[in-house]
Amino acid sequence: MAQMELTNLLDTVQETETKMIEMSALNHLMSTHVLQQAQQIQYLYDQAVEATNNVERGNKELSQAIQRNSSSRTFLLLFFFVLTFSVLFLDWYKN
Repeated sequence: MAQMELTNLLDTVQETETKMIEMSALNHLMSTHVLQQAQQIQYLYDQAVEATNNVERGNKELSQAIQRNSSSRTFLLLFFFVLTFSVLFLDWYKN
């Protein structure tokens, strides 16, 4: 009877050892996946920071383009104004 109990105890210990090895392997697998996710999160964070910087630079470029457009529009209006009055003056001077 003692031998049967020891055999049962040995089987239980071996089963527990097998389960512990499986749990260790699963724990290692999980930690590997967590590390990969951490790297992906860092990559996404870096991409988000870069995208934010690009948007800020784009906004500055748009502001400069609006200013240039406003300046060129003012210049064109002044040019056409002077041209119109020059033509009117030449027409008046000719008559």
